[in-house]
Amino acid sequence: MKDWDSFAKTTQETVEVSGTKPSVYAYILIKATDSSLVIAIFILTLLFAYTGLFQFDKEQTEQINWALHASELCLGVFLGLLKPGKEK
Repeated sequence: MKDWDSFAKTTQETVEVSGTKPSVYAYILIKATDSSLVIAIFILTLLFAYTGLFQFDKEQTEQINWALHASELCLGVFLGLLKPGKEK
């Protein structure tokens, strides 16, 4: 679902059969489900960044480096998922 209009049109086609009207909560649920991969990658980015910055002692440079690089990689994936794809 790209926007509310396409959701409403799809729902209107099924209204005649089922009798249900378009629901804002159903639309929000569909949008959250469509964006679940992006949300999960963003949470991983924050988790790795928090771990690298606050969970290790200053002497554990290898672990800090690993966590911050993992956060950087997740951030790259997150930004790549937000970039619109090429249209054919």
